[in-house]
Amino acid sequence: ASDIAIQAKEILKTRERIARAIAKQTGKTYESVLADMERDFWMSAEEAVAYGIVSRIIERQTDLS
Repeated sequence: ASDIAIQAKEILKTRERIARAIAKQTGKTYESVLADMERDFWMSAEEAVAYGIVSRIIERQTDLS
C-alpha cells in the first residue's frame, strides 16, 4: 500500500510539471491545461497547432526544409 501511495504522489508531481510546461509554452493558464488533461483529450494535427503544442504540420520530407 505504501508503494502505491508513493507512486500516486510521483504521478501527481509529474502531471503538475507537465501542465506547467504546456501552459508556459502555449500561453494558456495552468488551470485550463489541467482541465484539458483531466480526461483523454485527443486532437487532430490542426487542433494541436491551434492549441500551441505543435508549431507546424509536416506532411512530406520536403516540409522539413
